[in-house]
Amino acid sequence: MELQMLSDVDALLAHREAWDDLWHRSRTVLPTARAELAAHWLHHFAQGRRFTALAVSDGDRLVAALPLVQRRIKGIFRAGDLPANPWAANGDLLLDESADVAEVLQCLCRGLRQTGWPMVWVDLAPVQTSRWRRLVDQSQKADMSCLVHLRYPVGLVYWEDFAAYWASRPHGLQKKVRKCLRQLEQIGPIELRVLPLVSGQEWEEALDTAWRIEDASWKGQAGTSVLRTPGMREFYLKQTQMLAQWGYARLAFLEAAGRPIAFAFGWETKGVVQVWKISYDPEFSRFSPGHLLWYLWFQKLAESNKPVTVDFLGPLTDGTRPWAAGSYPIGRLILATRWWGKCLMGGYRAYRGCRGTAAWPDWADECTAAEPHPLALDGEVIHV
Repeated sequence: MELQMLSDVDALLAHREAWDDLWHRSRTVLPTARAELAAHWLHHFAQGRRFTALAVSDGDRLVAALPLVQRRIKGIFRAGDLPANPWAANGDLLLDESADVAEVLQCLCRGLRQTGWPMVWVDLAPVQTSRWRRLVDQSQKADMSCLVHLRYPVGLVYWEDFAAYWASRPHGLQKKVRKCLRQLEQIGPIELRVLPLVSGQEWEEALDTAWRIEDASWKGQAGTSVLRTPGMREFYLKQTQMLAQWGYARLAFLEAAGRPIAFAFGWETKGVVQVWKISYDPEFSRFSPGHLLWYLWFQKLAESNKPVTVDFLGPLTDGTRPWAAGSYPIGRLILATRWWGKCLMGGYRAYRGCRGTAAWPDWADECTAAEPHPLALDGEVIHV
């Protein structure tokens, strides 16, 4: 096994083919963890911040990779974290689980020590997945201190028979959807429009339509919409154009009388549809447009007759909880790579103890999965 430490974005992009090949072989379904999209995040959000990507190779191919960018924890000490924030998540632990995983992760742990950061502090990790749990196991064998705590559940939607899935939803949800469909139809024809693979120009126009809907919502009033945040329109446009080149980008509109009133934006890879943003025009709030969009979109996905899982990505909310057929946990993972990192971790443990924060929240036992699983057939991942 050979460890490489890629110290800047140019080095990451120089390894893009090997990196993306590993992404395809890994169980990670997040397409924004591919090399070019991770680099795009770093260019936009991490200018001037230290970046180090650890890559483990076995012969002529990568078998593990972990991109880390420097951040300050509580404004006090430096640590390495995935390239992720509330605007975009563009990193994950990539692991070829057909390799000698223990040896691979031992090599990766040696790299974590060489970064010089006292801690690796990952805020958005699917900590119950086999790859992250095995990293924790190997880090402890390497005499690192480790702390994992769960933060929130993420909803999953899946079905073998859509009619049976819909019949299993809460009665109140079914009643609301039927009522709102009837009422909205009085305004005009209802249509769910999912963008096909279109040109960059068409994506720009469609995304601007979506952002105007978002800006009309509470996010616009709070100044946190895409259109009111400098640079975010351009960030999402470039990211979506790259996703669209690979056939991953997805954008669905709910339209009434030809007018878009709600949208869902995300991507589809390895048989999993991940929804990053959803919003609706508050003028139509009495019709529960978010619920109508979910119902019509899921119905359309079912009509395609291909297996698919929908991943809501963010914490379960009142708008997604009734639809979820399962869930998986997102947690914080902290690895102390130096003795002073262990001291800092001890202080953090004490802080959590004083707050009375539960190590294992009540909702944890209700999670049905470790993560959204990539679609597989005869052991091979299917790339959608």
